[in-house]
Amino acid sequence: LGLIISTHKGDIMQLSEAMALKDLDAVRKLAHALKSSTGNVGGRSVSGAAAALNTAIHDKVSLDLIETCCTTLITELSALIDGIQMALNEG
Repeated sequence: LGLIISTHKGDIMQLSEAMALKDLDAVRKLAHALKSSTGNVGGRSVSGAAAALNTAIHDKVSLDLIETCCTTLITELSALIDGIQMALNEG
């Protein structure tokens, strides 16, 4: 679980920056990586949000909807990282 923190904590800022720049290719790549890695450790809400974002970009939906999906992913990822950090500190 510590690997999720070390590997993906910076993704929150990268997603925000890429979305601000409207760099959908970078957003898609980050979402794809998060979908796989978080799904493997039980982070279903993050994996689902990442899949939804990836699909939104693939389907070329409106930028507003893509931004909403990205915000959801950032929120879910932040909650997962916070939860993991709390669990590791208690253990």
